Amino acid sequence: YDKDTHTILGEIQWFQRPRSEDEIIVDVMRWGRAYFSQNSADIFPQAALALSAMSPELKNSVMASWDSTSIQKQFGTNYLAYISGLQQRSEVHFQKPTGVEITRISQDQFQAQLRGSVIVDPLSGNVAAEVPFDAMITFATKNYSIQNTLGLMITEIKDN
Repeated sequence: YDKDTHTILGEIQWFQRPRSEDEIIVDVMRWGRAYFSQNSADIFPQAALALSAMSPELKNSVMASWDSTSIQKQFGTNYLAYISGLQQRSEVHFQKPTGVEITRISQDQFQAQLRGSVIVDPLSGNVAAEVPFDAMITFATKNYSIQNTLGLMITEIKDN
């Protein structure tokens, strides 16, 4: 650390090692919290975290849906800008005990069922709302990196 310039000198090195199923579940839950977030204050960094764990094709598809013509007509802007302007916060809760269930497809390929709800609390004084979710994601585990701190490569998201 350079005290004069307030910068960190050096680099982060990520080491590849096998992850336990519990560690994979934690990474999937971190992704789910980012993907389902409705927090106005941090919607853009949460969306960036969620997108960083997606394949290029899926990332492009999700980004296109957030900026689709139907979203533009409904909200007058893209989805993320709309959420940012709402002045609300949210909490993502996974069902217990089976809010995230992992199934191994092959050595590093998995599917995960994510079940839970998003509690959306408008800061304007309106009543909080609970929005349930039930989604299946298909993904592979990858090396952790600065560009992908979750170490996941999600290739498919299906709403159930």
